[in-house]
Amino acid sequence: MKNASLTIVGSGIKLLSHLTRETRAHIEQSDKVLYLVNEPLMQEWIQKNAKDAESLDDLYQKFPKRIDCYRAITDYILEVLQTN
Repeated sequence: MKNASLTIVGSGIKLLSHLTRETRAHIEQSDKVLYLVNEPLMQEWIQKNAKDAESLDDLYQKFPKRIDCYRAITDYILEVLQTN
């Protein structure tokens, strides 16, 4: 079993222009990218450039209270991290 790691990066506010080279490299080189962005073009870029990308939008919209969304997202991220 390999050691899993978690790297969290931000995409910034402006489409692609706020992505640092380091952020781009993490997205392009990661085995799995879990993302939550509200810009459709950014979602498209991530899907195109990541080896394996999955949106967290469903979890974010699943619960009326944000704290419940954040807990569900956190739990899911930890679950993915443990299974990969």
